[in-house]
Amino acid sequence: MEAIRLRNLTKTYAQRKAVDDISFSITSGKIVGVVGANGAGKTTLLEMMMGLRKPTSGTVELLGVDMVREGGKAKEKLGVLLQEQCIYKKAKVIEVIHFFHDLYVNPLDRSEERRV
Repeated sequence: MEAIRLRNLTKTYAQRKAVDDISFSITSGKIVGVVGANGAGKTTLLEMMMGLRKPTSGTVELLGVDMVREGGKAKEKLGVLLQEQCIYKKAKVIEVIHFFHDLYVNPLDRSEERRV
């Protein structure tokens, strides 16, 4: 099953293309890294994939949902780990779990927590 599918994805700022006609798919269960030089369009690409930035042209689908038209339906199923972490360094694991739990409208029941 395709978890992510990009087709002819392009993002243009003024006359400069930050992302130029990218197409690929990622199947469920795969881990993918996006690497490249500064200014290569990595952040723009990821923001479009997450539904945070609208593409100039092309499509992004996450779990079969069009992220431009219906991104809100898929955002709760999306997890992103960026290079720079923004969680307090001395936070306990359980505090981080509670933090992410509180981000969702319909989170899992906390009574199902296990000790790690």
